[in-house]
Amino acid sequence: GKTTSTESVVVSPDALDAVLTHAPNLESSLRQIQPILEEKLRREQQQKESGIIEDEEENDTMHILMERINLLVPLLAEIAFLVCQRQEWTSRSETSFVTLVELLERTAGDIFCEYNHRAQPTHRLSNKLRRAWHATGHAEELKTLHFSTKDMWLFRQVCYEVLISTDHWCPNKKDLALICEVGGSTYRSDSNTPKRSRRSSLSNRSARDTGDRGTDDGDDEDSHLKRYAPIPPMAFDVMEKVQGEPLKRPHAMTSILRRILPPHAMRDTELLDEYPMRATLRNPVSNSTNMVAVTGCPEIWNDQESLGMGGVGKSTMAAMVASHPDVSRYFKDGIAWVFMGSQELNYKRYVECLQELCSQLVFCDTIPLFAELVRVPLEAKSARDRREEGFMVYARDTVAELLQMRNVLIILDNVNFKSDLQWFQFGPTSSLSTTSLMMPRSRRRSSLDNAETVDNTSMTSLREAFASSVLITTRRRDLLPPADSVEINLLDESEAMELLLQESGQTSKHIRAGVDDAKAVLRVCANHPLAVKSVGRWLSLKHVTSGAVDSVEEINEDVAKSIDKIVASGDLRRGDMMYEILSMSFSPAVNGKPTLVIKFCFAAFVAVFCQEDYHSLFSPPEVPPTIPMLLAEMLFETLLELEEDLLFQEGSLFYTQRREATMLIPEALSALGVMKVISAYNDDEDEDKMTDNSRLNIMEDQKYIQIMHQFHIEYGEYLLGEESVLKEMTRDFERRWNREFVKAYLSTCSDWDTQLPDASRDYCVEMIISHMIRAEMYDEAAKLVGDETFARGRLYTMGRNNAARQHITDCEALFAKLREERDPPLSKREAQKLLERAYRALGELLTTEQARNDAEERRNLAVDAGHAHYELGFSLAERRCWKQAIAHWETSQELLVSSLGMVEFVAATLFNSGVVYAQMNSYEEALTALKQCLKMRGAIHGEDHILYAQTIQKIGDVFLGMSDYNEALDSYTWALDVMHNEPSYHQMNIGDILDNMGSIHYSKGNVADALQCYQDALHSKKSELGDDHFELASTYQHMGNCLSDQGEAEQAIEHFEEAIRLRKLDTQNVDERDADILSIEGVLNNLNGRQEQGLQCYEKCLEILVVKVPHKKEKIAALLHLIGCVYLMNGEHKKAMKLFEESLQARRKVLGFVHLDVASTLFNMAFLHQMRNRLGKALTCLEEALKIREQRLPDSEKVALTQEKIGTLAKAVGDTKKAEEAFKEALRIRKLLNGGIHESVASVLHEIGDLMDDVGDFEEAMNYYIEALDIRRNRLGPDHEDVASTLYSMGFTLHNQDATERALQCFDEALNIRKSSLGKDSKEVGDTLNMMGFLEAKRGEYDEALSLLWDALRIRKLQNDLVKVSETLKNIGNVHREKREHELAVECYEECLRIRRAELGDDHEKVADALVAIGNVRSDMEDAENAMKAYQEALTIRNLVHGENDDKVAAVLQYMGTMEFRSGDFERARRFLEEFTRIRRENNANNDGDFVNVLFMLGNIHKIEGRDQDAKQCWSEAYRVFTELGLGEQNPQIAKVMDSLLRGETQTQSMAAAPSVASGSADNSSYDSSPKQKRGFFGRLKNSLREEKLPKHSTRSRREL
Repeated sequence: GKTTSTESVVVSPDALDAVLTHAPNLESSLRQIQPILEEKLRREQQQKESGIIEDEEENDTMHILMERINLLVPLLAEIAFLVCQRQEWTSRSETSFVTLVELLERTAGDIFCEYNHRAQPTHRLSNKLRRAWHATGHAEELKTLHFSTKDMWLFRQVCYEVLISTDHWCPNKKDLALICEVGGSTYRSDSNTPKRSRRSSLSNRSARDTGDRGTDDGDDEDSHLKRYAPIPPMAFDVMEKVQGEPLKRPHAMTSILRRILPPHAMRDTELLDEYPMRATLRNPVSNSTNMVAVTGCPEIWNDQESLGMGGVGKSTMAAMVASHPDVSRYFKDGIAWVFMGSQELNYKRYVECLQELCSQLVFCDTIPLFAELVRVPLEAKSARDRREEGFMVYARDTVAELLQMRNVLIILDNVNFKSDLQWFQFGPTSSLSTTSLMMPRSRRRSSLDNAETVDNTSMTSLREAFASSVLITTRRRDLLPPADSVEINLLDESEAMELLLQESGQTSKHIRAGVDDAKAVLRVCANHPLAVKSVGRWLSLKHVTSGAVDSVEEINEDVAKSIDKIVASGDLRRGDMMYEILSMSFSPAVNGKPTLVIKFCFAAFVAVFCQEDYHSLFSPPEVPPTIPMLLAEMLFETLLELEEDLLFQEGSLFYTQRREATMLIPEALSALGVMKVISAYNDDEDEDKMTDNSRLNIMEDQKYIQIMHQFHIEYGEYLLGEESVLKEMTRDFERRWNREFVKAYLSTCSDWDTQLPDASRDYCVEMIISHMIRAEMYDEAAKLVGDETFARGRLYTMGRNNAARQHITDCEALFAKLREERDPPLSKREAQKLLERAYRALGELLTTEQARNDAEERRNLAVDAGHAHYELGFSLAERRCWKQAIAHWETSQELLVSSLGMVEFVAATLFNSGVVYAQMNSYEEALTALKQCLKMRGAIHGEDHILYAQTIQKIGDVFLGMSDYNEALDSYTWALDVMHNEPSYHQMNIGDILDNMGSIHYSKGNVADALQCYQDALHSKKSELGDDHFELASTYQHMGNCLSDQGEAEQAIEHFEEAIRLRKLDTQNVDERDADILSIEGVLNNLNGRQEQGLQCYEKCLEILVVKVPHKKEKIAALLHLIGCVYLMNGEHKKAMKLFEESLQARRKVLGFVHLDVASTLFNMAFLHQMRNRLGKALTCLEEALKIREQRLPDSEKVALTQEKIGTLAKAVGDTKKAEEAFKEALRIRKLLNGGIHESVASVLHEIGDLMDDVGDFEEAMNYYIEALDIRRNRLGPDHEDVASTLYSMGFTLHNQDATERALQCFDEALNIRKSSLGKDSKEVGDTLNMMGFLEAKRGEYDEALSLLWDALRIRKLQNDLVKVSETLKNIGNVHREKREHELAVECYEECLRIRRAELGDDHEKVADALVAIGNVRSDMEDAENAMKAYQEALTIRNLVHGENDDKVAAVLQYMGTMEFRSGDFERARRFLEEFTRIRRENNANNDGDFVNVLFMLGNIHKIEGRDQDAKQCWSEAYRVFTELGLGEQNPQIAKVMDSLLRGETQTQSMAAAPSVASGSADNSSYDSSPKQKRGFFGRLKNSLREEKLPKHSTRSRREL
């Protein structure tokens, strides 16, 4: 019965299926009562025939239930029909249908129980009902019924509330009220109400109960006016766009009012007729803040995720609500309208919204002061967002406190973000449950204490007293649950016809003849309000211009043609009916053909003035801009002239009267309802008293035009992009049209800094730079922003703060364009200079203008100028113009202190100065600024305030940047003490501090402490950020580094992988993110043994940093250092050194010369120099690193390590004094840090023992070794390798003391330990066996020596240590030589030589050493030729490796001279031996037995060649040295011979002794008793073996590397 004969319904299968899923429940319920109904009818028939009347009470109850069933079935049918008609099944329709089914089921159950005299069972809500109510946001209703399962009256009341909230899905409201016993029909089944009255109330369809609506307290006019809140100005603006009275739309109005007003506040009788009285079960404003959304029906039908349709009248409906008397009366404390826009709220915009809100409140005399959020330069966006959120919480609580106990309606127009809604929850619990991050601790604590005393009863009464509501308009249909949302549908036919008549300005009689055509047009418009309005305005324009009565028929024909075109094209976007209607209305016929002029001009207006990215900073967001009429006409005239050939036909009206036609275009657009013409009047001049001239001036200069609706702007953008007929003219429109507009205006502009009123100049002073940038007039714009008159004009027109904001915005945009899009682009420094020049011009004017004013205005002007200077400085700081930024901030501080005193803004400026000074590496200046800030904040806020703690934290950051770790730790600890008073509010700050403390511990080598700090930091950050936030990545990476150092490779890999996963979540800093990910992947590859891939990752990371984020200089320097380390570990020393040098240079530039990172690079460079045998350079690097570490980390682990390394190198270069000082200082620090019995102490003691052994102080060496041995045995146990190492060194020293037996005991004990701890074939066992073989050979136990040495050789071959194999082969050869087994010796020496050539190259010292050994044994075999050949090659190598004046070269010359002497070639022998003595004397070498031998031989040669005086001189010197060395007592026979020679005794005896002495010198030097300088076989063997003593700090050095 719902359709007429002419209507047809197309049923959506999905919607029908959804309805049919409930058929089984309906069938079950009806089948349950079918027998009862049949019996009831049969009995009634019998009673009627017999005239017997049954019990009235039983009959009355059953009748009520039966009538309820009778009403429910049609309502279900109504919903089912509506579902099929609309072809949609939504959450609202499901809630409506399921609720009715539930009511039917329960009523059927009641009938069954009543008929069978059974007690009613406990009802439980069906799952379908629960799901449906949850989907529409009726959780509170479900909660209510959860505790009242038996109360059927309550159940029906709740069902009524739910059904009413479904709006157009709610069935017949009057019948529903009767079913649910709402209003006058309300009753309780267990009440004492007479049964007859209950039945009567249901049958009479309920009289309305109006007794609870409330009345006025007084009737006088003043009392009445006080009871109404004023209508917001924005509501007036919206209503002004409506021609005539707005459509009433009672259904939508009532749906909104019943959600924001309690029952007693609704007095509009028309609306009360629309709805029956609502149930009083739940007051809609009983919650803290009642939010109601007004949205449109979906753009895409039956798509629940679709946006709501635009242009359906949401804002108009909100304005009508704000204007409604019942609303003004109830919300007597104020109705505030706030426009939200398409940008998500930040603190600045939020404060603007709150200020706008408070300014519209009746009771608010002064707008609250909100804290000013001062931005920090280079602050990460995420950190800035968190700070903003803290300020926003504080601002919200401030307004919440203001609104307590007030009735206020807040209208939020055009909301686009769900997150924005939380900031308008001003309920009474807000200030009690949410404590601001900015509130002092004492105040927060008292607030919380008060909150604890509020019981549930008082909180409930507080909520009831707080009756504020928030009404939002939005196209997003998911912002609030359907229960709290009202959808504005398209108009019905009568409403559409009314709107058409109203907008066309005609009465019904004008279109009566064409009523069918009018209805047809409305159907094509789909009854869309904006479309109907556009057609109405089009109709009006046609009627005015042509006087046509049949304009409706013409429009209908045009629309029909358009429909045919749409269907034929199949282009859905072109087929948008709204665009087609506007296109036709914009194309009036001229000379019988449609013109494009209006359409073109409108598109140009949108393109030049209405682009969202280029709106004024000071106009409401997304509100179409207001443009001076003269500028619009200037644009139209200029562009029409530009496109004259394409737009005009000769002889047309526009062609012949272009100027007049240009002036008509705004009027035509206004008549079409697309634009609004606004007249601005002088506030000082009464409109009634205006002269004709002043009116003319207004008409010419102070008229503005504004586009009416955002949809019209969208249409203009459509014309620019997709209108084919305009395609040629819109080519490159952005640049061309803005360029023409700028040129046209500049040709008329004479002075920028005039103070005469001029709307066009005012607009251009603000916006001309934006137009120039869009026109790509970059150089012209750069010149203009630096022009003093232009800057002064901005100050005059816009005021100081606004002028500064606009100037900064323009300069920043121009800066970006000059760097990116200018051809050729400016360098960064050139662009910075431009920025500095423009800001300097404005800054000087700010100061000058401030000084010119009198004393009364000085304070306010100084405040404005101070804020402006701050903003200029901040803009410069963001672009790394540090010095200029600080200069502006210093000016800002002076101005603000002089006018306001010590305020937070000044403190914040000092804070930022400290940040910038730290970026400049001016750490002392940074500390000075921050300490001043700390003092000021302590005085303003107290020492328990978060800002005070954050300043201390920043001071710690500066000390950390200086690598002054101790001061940094003290500062961080202090800051934590403050923050831990209320840690839940400062989790991120605490996490950051713990992160930095972990980095300090890690840098100091305290890996375990570092890991604990990182774990605590991660826990703190997660409590605020959750588990999936990119800011956690760095902490995971740090933890991975610690775990890697601890040897926990698997856990380290897990942490690195998690760091990569989290880092990928960062969408803000993409380039830096990619670089960080590559860096972590490089670490992972290295951990997994893929060094080559790891190196590739590092190099890609470096490339990104250098190219994409070059300002991250510290990261670049660190990465250069890291890559250098990788090359060093791979043995590519040249590449490593180059990278270390680049890193050192970068780190010194970024961090300064006294930074621990600089010391780390120097330390690694020293390691590399040492590996390349550049010991002097290595020592220099270490000494410089030591100075830094002693200054930054006195008495620390790293200082001790550096001292040990210096000691090792100093010992290697022979500077034993420096080595001893370094080792003893390291020992002192080790004992200070770790106590006297720590392993690190033992290591240093061992090193000192080695040093004492080298300098020949064997007793002292043994004392150090014994102390180290005791510590190691106690700490590590008797069988530890380090114990064996000490025993090994003790064996060397005992050997030097000629305590061979004790030495062998030490070596034997070391051998046993090494075999058990390291394995019998370990390289350390081979070394020990090699040394024991040497000692056995020294004892003359050659066979035992060979056994030990061959075992050592076997092990070394197993270890594939070929260099050490060559050493053992040489030692075996030495033993065979001692045994006079020369052939075996030669075989061993030659194999040694072969290995060394293959492993070390032909030009290596060890190759020369092997050649010397071969020469010696060939000499023993009297094979002079081969011996001399070996010596000659050894000499060539040593000359190349060591230079011609090295002692090792001299040694070979001695061997060669001795050979020539023995062969009788005295001339050659003399040359070799004299060269030996020259080298020894020039090197100031210590005299030894070799020197005595050579002098003795030279004396003999001189004697033989007849130079007796020279011979005596050589013998005298030889005898003197011989005596000084104390060799006479050990060699009395040689002493006697030398004495005889000097006394001139017989030459025969002397000459006979000479060969034996000389040969002894060449072979064994047996007379040399100095244990440290032996040059015989055992001396040489011992010295070669000493090279095998392992460096004690190699492991630690590589760890630092």
